[in-house]
Formats: sequence, structure tokens, C-alpha cells
Amino acid sequence: MHHEHAMLRALTEVSPAAQAVTALMVGWDEDARDAVDLTLVEALTNIVRHGPPHETRPIRLEIDLTDASISIDIVDFTSPMPPDLLERAGTATFEFDADDVQAIPESGRGLALIMVLMDEVTLHEQDELSRLRLVRRR
Repeated sequence: MHHEHAMLRALTEVSPAAQAVTALMVGWDEDARDAVDLTLVEALTNIVRHGPPHETRPIRLEIDLTDASISIDIVDFTSPMPPDLLERAGTATFEFDADDVQAIPESGRGLALIMVLMDEVTLHEQDELSRLRLVRRR
């Protein structure tokens, strides 16, 4: 089943957009829904924070849901990401000293987290259109 959702480019819109997608995942286990929710929050937050401040076009979510998987395309009109950004994120680690709370980075792990939580993560860019595809299988 195909669904579409448009999101205004604001941090206050991130959580409602993620919840709108996970609400479609009827019958999926809680771990899968939580993984998709966290992934969308991370991805959409990055797009809003790092996108051009003058951009007003909404971010589009194209969702394809089957019994076996959910595929979410986040379509955005922004300048391209560095080509090796996803590759570098896939090699990031989550190691830190739990006894040194001050040394734990507050940001910079979002893409690595997305790579861990999703079964497929791909980025397609053409001109000023970026399409981040996220796939989670049951």
C-alpha cells in the first residue's frame, strides 16, 4: 500500500511526521516500529538542521508498506550530501567511556544509527532533488 506525507521544514514537525508513518505499521512488532520512528526522527532532524535555511518547499515522505517490509523515501530539495557520507556512517562506532559523561558526543551518530536500524539505506541525488530510501523488513 502506498502513502504520502508532506512535512513542513521545522523541527516541531519531525515527531508528528515520524508518528504518522509508524501509525501505518499495524501488526508490526514494537521493536520495528521504534526503529522506524527513531530513524525518521534522526533523518528528518538532520534534513531540517542542515538544509538551506531559505528553503520553503516541504519535505515529502513516500511510504510503501507490504506484509514483508516498509520502504520510506524522504524526498527533499536541498544541495547534495558528500558522496561518501553514507559509507563513512556505516563504519562509525558507538564506543565511548560511560564513566566520562562529558566526553560523550551530543551529535554526530545519527547517520550511523540509521545504518544500524535499517536493512537498506540508499541515497539518490539528481540536480537539487535528494531521495533517501530507508527499508526495514519484518
